[in-house]
Amino acid sequence: MSNIGKPMRKTPSRYPIVLFDWGDTVLRDDPSMTMPMVEWETVEVVDGIADVLACLHASERHIVLATSAEISDEEQIRGVRRIPSE
Repeated sequence: MSNIGKPMRKTPSRYPIVLFDWGDTVLRDDPSMTMPMVEWETVEVVDGIADVLACLHASERHIVLATSAEISDEEQIRGVRRIPSE
């Protein structure tokens, strides 16, 4: 039986904050690209991450996105909002 889309639990979580790395954890990274991701023609979501994020959100956890991106600055990273649906 699948738990996808169902809250993980309603009791206080041992891990109330979950940290994700951006590249190849949430969004596919392409090391051959030499421009910021916000300028890419297409941005690809890692398979299954939408379900994971929905489940974590439903469990009222705080989700933090981290990156060590060198090409993109913070404003450009925040601009990557045109993510295709799965």
